[in-house]
Amino acid sequence: MSEGFAVRSQRSQILSLRQLVPDLLAQAGLEGSTFRLVNLGFNAVFRVCHSSGDYAFRIPLNSRRTPEQAAGEVAWIESLANEPAIHVPKIKRMLDGSPLAWLRGDPTPGSLFTRDRGCLIMHWHPGRIMGETRSALAHQRLGSALSVLHRQAEQFSFPQGTSRPVLKDVLDGLPWRLPDDAELTDTVEQGNRVLERLRPQTSYPVHFDLHHWNVMQWGQALVVLDFDDSVIAPPAFDVAQSLFYIRRNESDACERSFWNGIGKTPAELGVTEAEIELLLACRAILLANDLLLNVTADLIAMAPAYVERTQKRVKAFCQTGRYDPSVEK
Repeated sequence: MSEGFAVRSQRSQILSLRQLVPDLLAQAGLEGSTFRLVNLGFNAVFRVCHSSGDYAFRIPLNSRRTPEQAAGEVAWIESLANEPAIHVPKIKRMLDGSPLAWLRGDPTPGSLFTRDRGCLIMHWHPGRIMGETRSALAHQRLGSALSVLHRQAEQFSFPQGTSRPVLKDVLDGLPWRLPDDAELTDTVEQGNRVLERLRPQTSYPVHFDLHHWNVMQWGQALVVLDFDDSVIAPPAFDVAQSLFYIRRNESDACERSFWNGIGKTPAELGVTEAEIELLLACRAILLANDLLLNVTADLIAMAPAYVERTQKRVKAFCQTGRYDPSVEK
């Protein structure tokens, strides 16, 4: 069912979101707050200033997680609070103790939002977003953080009534919206075969979107953000998601440092180097397909060009066996 939010201009989307924020914050006792939009993309994120402190408030514009799965994200984040090797933001719970502020949808066609969305409030954590970097040390630390998450997740069990989605396929269970392109579909089929081979061996919660824009530096510590994409999957798939972004640096040294930080080889994760390249190409296809299902104005506008570039890059991958994000033709 089409949501009215998706057909609005960016300005109209921002205005409509701002109107919703006060009532949502009231669920956590944050009446009288001031707030400003700091990011509008897959999610809308506001920085909230209240007499009790500053908070990050996330409205999941494009997430398709169920209430149980949304609560599972909170449960995993809260379990990481006692992990000494990394930091995560502290969750601000609602007045009734629930982990999420609920934006209720209206199923009437054309309504702003037709389905419910669980909104997350976190204490604003100090630090600086790592951002684009070619620092070998930064990439090693990113790999180390991923390794810590994997080690902790292997021992973690979701509390009753919470979960995270199992990675159904390399498209994360989303319907196909891309052109009927044999190179795209063949690549997806190959990636799904790798997933099915690895799934019985080792699967646990993985971040599935750990890159330098989802990590902050705070002194000598790393703060891991944005667990919204987390799924239950083999760790090799998590590593490939991070490598997809690292590859844009066009630096083999950065990739080597990342692997050093993980402390494992592709073989120890159950895959070949060629299969890692395959999973990078699958990540590109996932993002292109996901863009065609987004409701955010900026992402809708960029989707056609991104899909075209993805087709060219996957074509090059099929010819060379290496995923190259610099391919434009």
